[in-house]
Amino acid sequence: MAPELLVNELRPKEASIADLLKADVWAFGMVIFNVINPGLQHPYEINIEKCTTETSLDILQEFLKNDEKPIFQSKYESFHQGEWAGLKRIYQTCTAIESSSRPLMVEVIKMICREKQTTRNTSLSQEGSLAEIHLKVSQTTAVENVDRELQKTHDGNYEQSTCYTNLEIPDDATNACAFLAILIAHELRELENMSWRCVADTAESIIVTYPHVFNRFRDVSRHYDVMEAYSLLKNHNCLPGNCYGLTEELPYADDALSDIGKTQLLEAMTLLASKCPSFGFYTCDSFIFLVGSYNSQMFVLDTHAIPAANDEKSCSLLKTFTGVPGKAAEECCRWLWERLSGSNLNGPQSLSRMVVEDLESGKEDLLENQEKSSARTDTKDRTADETNEEGRDENDSDDDLLQAPSYHFYETFGEELDRVSQTCCDTIDLEQPANSEASEDISSDQISTKRKQVT
Repeated sequence: MAPELLVNELRPKEASIADLLKADVWAFGMVIFNVINPGLQHPYEINIEKCTTETSLDILQEFLKNDEKPIFQSKYESFHQGEWAGLKRIYQTCTAIESSSRPLMVEVIKMICREKQTTRNTSLSQEGSLAEIHLKVSQTTAVENVDRELQKTHDGNYEQSTCYTNLEIPDDATNACAFLAILIAHELRELENMSWRCVADTAESIIVTYPHVFNRFRDVSRHYDVMEAYSLLKNHNCLPGNCYGLTEELPYADDALSDIGKTQLLEAMTLLASKCPSFGFYTCDSFIFLVGSYNSQMFVLDTHAIPAANDEKSCSLLKTFTGVPGKAAEECCRWLWERLSGSNLNGPQSLSRMVVEDLESGKEDLLENQEKSSARTDTKDRTADETNEEGRDENDSDDDLLQAPSYHFYETFGEELDRVSQTCCDTIDLEQPANSEASEDISSDQISTKRKQVT
């Protein structure tokens, strides 16, 4: 509780809303004190332990009268002078004894934001020379965990566990490199300027949690290319709020380790490195890597299992490359060539880049197309009133009437349903007489076919 609320001598005669807000700032400062002194139950715990002759309330009032602040835990002194120094400064500013000396909460928020940015910049500068991070998990982690449990259950007797050969594992990430690369790229684009350690943590989280989601609509035994994986993720709402396009930066033709293949890859990777942030998907045979430029560095994220140095456990790898775009791209390509060579891969290669498409432009095109469709419908209605059925235009045939509306993948399901319903109502005049020749031409089988197309 703030001093002006606890000590009679410091209590204002008429407290305003501004005074109460300053008291809240004091309370927030004490919350920060508890955060950077995690071993204490309350701020003045150490102070009170040294005084046992009076009640806690009397002691606390005496502390505040004498401008005495809580005592910090000595075992966290190195943190208070290092990583937590910024939070300590904010605490000291918020807990000024004189309420008029405390900042407004808006100013406190700005202080926190500045401290967060400073910490992030420090982290990035410390990691500037970081070469690689071995993740704790990979695509095979879920299968390895199940296999380990089966060995424990059957004491290593594989014959007893043969019945588990076709066991379905909900979070199995086998053949999921395309899905994982797209989801990780999406997350990095949403959260810019993360440290490489945070990037690795984000990748680990996606590798562990997302297979349980996309395994519901994919075949685990099948390999998917990037476009197939993106379509499935988008159609099942796994990429909310964003619409991406994939541009082919490298023709899927020449072998990866051929001279012309290496030259083409280096040119494409140099172009990718010159744009920051940028994200691409490198494909060779069944391997797909996430590559790109982030935090002014080139990187490769390999979600497959790679043996770590001096460690029997295989895991994913995040590799970064520093330097100007040309040099970083060359180092990145050299690592990819070594990785492919070590896995005996030398098939055709591909590099596609993920770009954010202009949703507003797409919606404007949709509205324009709807207006044109409406105008054409009005014209057809007027023509039908003026002419007989035999004089109907060739473009107004039954096949055109039964053509399913185009699918706009940036629409929500509700928007699509409204558009399809309106298109059907505009196209098929439900108020036509039942015995009209146009109605007779549209058979129940044709309507059933149309329904399937729309669905």
